[in-house]
Amino acid sequence: MDRIKSALFLDFDNIFGGLHSRDPQSAFAENSSEWLAALATRGLPEGVRRELLICRVYLNPYGGNRIKDEERGTPNFHRFRRKLTQSGFEVVDCCSMTNQHKNAADIRIVIDILQSLNQTTRYDEFIMPPATRILPRYFSACEPTTAKR
Repeated sequence: MDRIKSALFLDFDNIFGGLHSRDPQSAFAENSSEWLAALATRGLPEGVRRELLICRVYLNPYGGNRIKDEERGTPNFHRFRRKLTQSGFEVVDCCSMTNQHKNAADIRIVIDILQSLNQTTRYDEFIMPPATRILPRYFSACEPTTAKR
């Protein structure tokens, strides 16, 4: 089986917010391992599989204050850390930098990508799904945005 060396970078706060605005019951954070399994072959020819050499999620552990879930209350994002880590994500903390709860995840992602480009490992693609295109549950309608080298 052929493989594509991939690097995945997710801004959790934006993705969770985008999913929550469409469907408050969406369960990406609880089912992230199923989403990663589906991503391994999504959009690829038969017999080709992604190998996620980098699998990072950038998350404000105290985020979620702007989102209210009637059943669970305010979803502090730190409660998702264990599931994300068990799924194979490396969690990078990006605490709020402003009163509007903005963090620097986008800047951290850019820096990490630039550092990845300077490594000896050569990646075939960098995947950074935008929150605006991601649909609830398993991102079933989302074709990941990839930047090929």
